Amino acid sequence: MIILKIIIWLILFFILLNCLYKITNHYKNKIKNIEKFKKGISSDLEIISIGSSYAKYAYDFTSCGKKGENLGIQPESLNYDFKILKKYAKNLKENAIVLINIPALVFSFVNYPGDNSNTKYYYFLDKKEINNYNIFKYITRVIFPLLGNPKLIKYIFKDVKEDNSFNIEKNLYNEEQLEKLANIREKDWLNEAKSDSLKSDKVAEITQDNFKKTTKILEEMIEFCIKNNYRPVIVIPPISDILYNRFSSIFLKKYMYNNIEIANKQKVPVLDYLNDKEFTSKELYQQIDFLNSVGRKKFTNRVISDLKKINYW
Repeated sequence: MIILKIIIWLILFFILLNCLYKITNHYKNKIKNIEKFKKGISSDLEIISIGSSYAKYAYDFTSCGKKGENLGIQPESLNYDFKILKKYAKNLKENAIVLINIPALVFSFVNYPGDNSNTKYYYFLDKKEINNYNIFKYITRVIFPLLGNPKLIKYIFKDVKEDNSFNIEKNLYNEEQLEKLANIREKDWLNEAKSDSLKSDKVAEITQDNFKKTTKILEEMIEFCIKNNYRPVIVIPPISDILYNRFSSIFLKKYMYNNIEIANKQKVPVLDYLNDKEFTSKELYQQIDFLNSVGRKKFTNRVISDLKKINYW
């Protein structure tokens, strides 16, 4: 009987520790990326944006004149973009605008290789939509994170600062630091592309296979929108010239533009801002490629202006 009581008290103490951890900034910072999904997405939306980090930091619909939601999440593959679109399609009004954001290297991979990249989806997607889902991962990642990583208990006693990166208003880095960040981003992209240069015209066989799969996903996303009476628009978000200058035109054509053309059989509008001179200045970014809050408002206004020009607004 005493042993049973001890076990019960230990279980209750463990539950308490998990509750205490979940009120730390460390935990809140980890789930801030998907906080909007946990709270619930609004209904009767007239415009949404889907995509990865570039979409997440690119749009601010709070004063756009329409009911909108930025469903961008960091990071994300086209495969998961489509899953999120299908899940929240019921939240859209008829003729809603769907901005499908296409970063330069997104066609190079079907999903991110590490299983930890799937963790964020445990909070809001159906289990059948999550790659490599199992109940133990759900318990140790969502319900009892200290069970999955007991070292996290230290943040109960010594917390970190709240992450306010989404609200940054200016670039926080000097030229030397930006070059270092560009080197890191270039290395990551080359790994994704299975290439040795962002100026190469060669495409690895495995990457070509991924192109076939990802262009098919984009094609199906567009068809899904049209079938359900939504208005899809392909958007190529901007990056600073510090990063853009690392690319050659032939690389971008092989890895992005050709794939967009293949997938866009329905000939939906394509808004290309990758090297738009209005958005090349580093002052509009947090660092090299994610817009800060000033750049975000400027870009949103530009997209709305261009949507008006094609009678989508």
